Amino acid sequence: MSDSVFKDVESAPPIQVFQLTKLFLDSTDPNKVNLGVGAYRTEEGKPWVLPVVRAAELQMASDETLNHEYLPVAGLPDFRTAATRILLGQGHKVLAEGKVESFQALGGTGALRLGAAFLKNVMKFSTVYISDPTWENHRGVFQAAGFNDIKLYRYWDNETRGLNFAGMCEDLSNAPANAVVILHGVAHNPTGIDPTREQWRQIAQICKEKNLFVFVDCAYQGFASGSLEEDAWASRYLADQDIDMFVAQSFSKNFGLYNERVGNLVVISKDPKKLTEIRSQMEIQIRVVWSNPPNHGARIVTTVLNNTAFFEEWKGQILTMANRIKKMRQELLDNLKKLGTPGNWDHITKQIGMFSYTGLTEKQVEYLKSKSIYLLSSGRISMCGLTSKNVAYVAKTMDEAIRAYPRDESFSFVEFARQKLNPPEQGYNVVKTSVIIDGALEREMGENEFKLKDTESSESFIKIKMLGVLSSTSTPEAESKQCVTLDEEAEDGENVDLGEVQNILSIDTQAGTLRTSVKTFKTRSIQTVASDKVEPDTYKNRAIPARFEGTMMTPVYFDGIMITPEKLDVMLTEASKKGDNFSLPIKLQGGMLSTAFKAMSQTDKGDEPVPVKFHGKLQGLLEPNKDGQSVPVTFDGNMRKLE
Repeated sequence: MSDSVFKDVESAPPIQVFQLTKLFLDSTDPNKVNLGVGAYRTEEGKPWVLPVVRAAELQMASDETLNHEYLPVAGLPDFRTAATRILLGQGHKVLAEGKVESFQALGGTGALRLGAAFLKNVMKFSTVYISDPTWENHRGVFQAAGFNDIKLYRYWDNETRGLNFAGMCEDLSNAPANAVVILHGVAHNPTGIDPTREQWRQIAQICKEKNLFVFVDCAYQGFASGSLEEDAWASRYLADQDIDMFVAQSFSKNFGLYNERVGNLVVISKDPKKLTEIRSQMEIQIRVVWSNPPNHGARIVTTVLNNTAFFEEWKGQILTMANRIKKMRQELLDNLKKLGTPGNWDHITKQIGMFSYTGLTEKQVEYLKSKSIYLLSSGRISMCGLTSKNVAYVAKTMDEAIRAYPRDESFSFVEFARQKLNPPEQGYNVVKTSVIIDGALEREMGENEFKLKDTESSESFIKIKMLGVLSSTSTPEAESKQCVTLDEEAEDGENVDLGEVQNILSIDTQAGTLRTSVKTFKTRSIQTVASDKVEPDTYKNRAIPARFEGTMMTPVYFDGIMITPEKLDVMLTEASKKGDNFSLPIKLQGGMLSTAFKAMSQTDKGDEPVPVKFHGKLQGLLEPNKDGQSVPVTFDGNMRKLE
């Protein structure tokens, strides 16, 4: 028998959230808990069909006027109207001015996919910004639609376990015109941290000034506060700003219609005259994907939203779900405090919506899974999976995991620097290691990959001249001092003399990310990295390959001071002849650049520059005896110790 055409097909990695559900269902442990799935559960841990949904279905079943004919391509008209009204509010000006169109979609995911397809195929947009972190499917949806430039904007601050608003604003301010920006309308997934209203106003202003295309993902209206009005505030405010925008609505959560796939894509156009053309193009996108949408779930939602009694009942049931989630947040926090669990866990109750971004490490997560508590490796938990019966067990197991695998066993650059590098009288706001880089920083982007450029081909290098600091992400106060925006933007082959400006070249030891705020490079947007010699998984999607040429001066210690140029050059030449990928691992250890290359010996040359050339890895060690997220780099120039 001849080989199958499928012989080279490899297994894709499992979809984590569904894999967790399978592990949960397969487990025979009576104490098992599923904290992965994003679906509401009752106090008994059971799925809940909303009573108002059952009532609507009974009414529909007895309505002999209903049938199973095809719906229009754009979907059930009454559903689209009612869904859009719930999102924007009855009297919103964009509705009154006729600036709104909508399209029924297969859940929130379908609405995102439809919008992405339109933006790529019709508008020819190619760049999208998603939050770091975000719902894992955002990247996949936009990649599938053809977006090849997917960037990150900072969102989560791991030190404060809150919003990195300054970083978010800086990244959005540096985004190019017509970049699509995915904003979570309410109850950010996975962090549960939303901007304040004042912060939303600033975000809207940036998007408007920079001509960014706003695409709101509104999957949890009602789930955060229990109020439809409160949870729609950000979407309504953005719609009020006279901008073109999309909103992806989902009724999976607030109606419990997970498997009915009920979604709505709301289109707001500054020019209402263009809605006819937009609709015609959107229907083409729909026709080649699902042709026209299913009826049953959309009919349920329409029946409830257009019936006053049903609508009031539904609002009460949303409040029931939201209040139970809040109750479980408080019970989890109370149990952790009762146990004296190390660390501050107040963020559990400060976060909102279905999920809590706990801050648990991967080792701690693995410990919980070994005790039949299933959650995402990121530490995100679904609060709906907690009940008054299992919350004590979950808290106890979290406590055990945190004590068995404390965060402190991972090297803390910030804590070390506080203790060793900064004199106490100077305070601890700025934790940094000063360096000077005078040369070229270059990157090459493939399809979601970054590779080292050929060092012989320098014509496409982006040459810069900069002063900067090699620093960790520490406190918000430090962040504001560290992130200095450049006045000039480097062009290919251009040297930018920054004078005394101190720009930031930073390493975030939590994420292993090499960053620079030089606008040309936009390195904070990197998600995936690979090279010909290194597997992408090594970097856990945070590392940035780069090449540095020039002089690096650092007030840190070395295991050796790069020996003599003659000796090193010989060694590199010999390695090159052998065809080896010669490397000198450089590890970030408490703000110290130390080389693990054994042949290097101490020298008393002091501040005398020592020319060096080497290829190696710049690493943020997250745990002892374990390679952290690594950044392949090439240094070509002088390195010397500063007193």
